[in-house]
Amino acid sequence: MKIRPYRKEDCHNIKKFISEILQNIFKSPAKALEDLDNIKKNFDKFWIATEDNKIIGTIGIKNEQGKARISRMYISKDYRRKGLGKKLMSLALNYCKNNYKEVFLSTYKQMNSVDFYKKMGFSITKESGDVITMELKN
Repeated sequence: MKIRPYRKEDCHNIKKFISEILQNIFKSPAKALEDLDNIKKNFDKFWIATEDNKIIGTIGIKNEQGKARISRMYISKDYRRKGLGKKLMSLALNYCKNNYKEVFLSTYKQMNSVDFYKKMGFSITKESGDVITMELKN
């Protein structure tokens, strides 16, 4: 397994990978993936995890009004609960620590990821329907 920064030639495969995961979770076609059309423009940083040249995980950081938003963190089903999420999140948080004062993210109840984010130092700040917003504790 390798984790590396996004490259322009990854764009199509990243969008396909994320779309498939979202379709599996929500049981309907993925929507609102436009930010993946131009990753260089829409993300401050974006990493992918690969194995045998296949994408198995992603994570990105967006600059939203001077705050870091952890975004597009997805792990292939076969690689969950094996430490990959922790590696990707640690990489992102190390970057954020040196470049931002505040870090937040949003997730959906259907993703069952709140406990993972809590272990990584986040706490819930808002719940609105199925959307949960969390901030990194200082």
